Amino acid sequence: MRAARVLEQLGKWVNTTKEIGHVSGVKVGDEFHWRCELSIAGLHRDFQKGIVYMKLINGQSLATSIVDSGRYDNVEGNTPNTFTYCGQGENPNFGRKPKDQKLVGGNLALKNSFVSKMPVRVIRKVYNFDDSKRDSESMAAGSEGNVCGYKFVYDGLYQVTKYWPERKGASGAKVYRFLLKKIDEKEPEHDLGGMKQIRGW
Repeated sequence: MRAARVLEQLGKWVNTTKEIGHVSGVKVGDEFHWRCELSIAGLHRDFQKGIVYMKLINGQSLATSIVDSGRYDNVEGNTPNTFTYCGQGENPNFGRKPKDQKLVGGNLALKNSFVSKMPVRVIRKVYNFDDSKRDSESMAAGSEGNVCGYKFVYDGLYQVTKYWPERKGASGAKVYRFLLKKIDEKEPEHDLGGMKQIRGW
């Protein structure tokens, strides 16, 4: 993170304006070892938050990207092209009495992306590589992830197709769930032309 901040001060970050859609120079399937690299590339502009969003001139917020880290049990109903994402806020699986999540911030932005049918970039945190191959040589080559045993993979553009509140965990805290489906960019009805021109701050 310190190195990332130095690069930021030197003006070495790229894609520094928040955008909807793909970002220049990053392809689906590209891998990153650390969260801060996502910020340097302009793929996901926050070191910690799972949802990054921007505000348009009219004040409306739209989600630009999410990181699916698995911290909130985002595994229910998952398929290769769909998954359920738990919203931003306290995790009902931790803490004595977690508070209810609210439809604000990143959660509101994902809801707005659902209403406007705008795409969201999805980055997955992946652990499923062979630990037996994680020797010093392979790690140096960058083929198996970082020393903590994971990596981040850009999975492409998704669309929020549904959202709903529900109670989770022993505390019964309210969380927001978002169902996302991968956009098949080969299909003509998914015209992403001009998406990268939609910008905010």
